[in-house]
Amino acid sequence: MKLVDDPDVEVRKMMASLIGTFKIMALGESLSHLINDRNEEVSDEALRAAGSAKMISLLPEITQQLVNRKGSYVPYLTIVSLGEAALPYLFSNVFDIKTCGTYIRTIAAIKGAEAEQTLIDIVNQGGVFMRG
Repeated sequence: MKLVDDPDVEVRKMMASLIGTFKIMALGESLSHLINDRNEEVSDEALRAAGSAKMISLLPEITQQLVNRKGSYVPYLTIVSLGEAALPYLFSNVFDIKTCGTYIRTIAAIKGAEAEQTLIDIVNQGGVFMRG
């Protein structure tokens, strides 16, 4: 746990990778801290780790990175790797006018019938309009 706050970037990246590789769910809070790290390399490694460990509990942090880091595909790919388990959270947040396009594109990238049904449910809500 102390290594998560280490000043060395490589040590923090290693810790994120370690948590993801061994799927250490008990260190989810530490991984959350690393996702929000000021260094983008550390944050990217933590996002990859969250995706490989299927840590659904970190979706709020992951989606915040998706919205804040427009040029980075790592948060997007992390959510896609979480798959259909991420859909309820994405659906609940899709109706914010500033971020709806990002969420809809992410939902559309998830494979499966449940993702398609989620997109249909969004359209049926009638509150979100997108030009395609």
